[in-house]
Amino acid sequence: MHYFPWIGLNIACLAVLASACNIKRLPLPEEEFLLPKRPVIFLRTNASAQAMADLAMRTARDYLLAMHGEEEVVVASSNRYSRKKVRTTLGEYVLSFSEQEDEEPAEVGKKPRGASAVDRPYLFGDNHGPLWDDLAGRYPFPPCRHCEHAGLATFGLGGENSGVTFHTHGPGFAEVVHGAKHWFLYPPDSLVPGLADELTMEEWFTEHYMTRQTRTHTVEDNGGGDGLYECEIHPGEVLYFPNHWEHGTLNTGAFNVFVSLFLDYSYYTSEL
Repeated sequence: MHYFPWIGLNIACLAVLASACNIKRLPLPEEEFLLPKRPVIFLRTNASAQAMADLAMRTARDYLLAMHGEEEVVVASSNRYSRKKVRTTLGEYVLSFSEQEDEEPAEVGKKPRGASAVDRPYLFGDNHGPLWDDLAGRYPFPPCRHCEHAGLATFGLGGENSGVTFHTHGPGFAEVVHGAKHWFLYPPDSLVPGLADELTMEEWFTEHYMTRQTRTHTVEDNGGGDGLYECEIHPGEVLYFPNHWEHGTLNTGAFNVFVSLFLDYSYYTSEL
């Protein structure tokens, strides 16, 4: 039985994603820093890069399949509220990534085939135990103020074109260990075009993003001219997402492992 139906984006679409970025990149500070007001991509230094290299080894595809493939995991629906949960094994979930290679790529302006976001399970959070606790304990937190006390690190995995549709929550950091992830972010109270609970990110990308009338991608823009901030992040890059910014994600690598550091907003109410 197939639990994980993914759709492919065509090469032209992927090329657009790879080149589109209007979020500033800055070196990750070595000393304590305040949370930014807007999205920022921090570049890791050698000091923390070694810890990330160790995590990359422990989350490599073949290693996970060999050492943890029989472990039960919980995958959640990839829609706005992630209410639907499915139990499977880590091995079955990871091996399902290859199923998308047989799918017909979606064309710009056309609705992709496949299940809604409600029926697309995605491993991001919801898992605890020795494997996940060990990975979280090895993650080098960015040295932001209160991060050590306010932060909760969770790991996730997804195949190409997987991701979560637009949603919102408190501030935090996101990082890719394997693969690549494109981020789409809108400031609070912005009107997100085509926002719908069951809409997958492939559908949103082909139906709304690629048909936008305004598409400018420079760091000087105020969110690409229509409020959109976006960029594709790779290993070594740490994206900061501010409090209650609408955001959706689309994994563009064949095998993607990522970590999210969620921050307890109550630590920052007097600072943000």
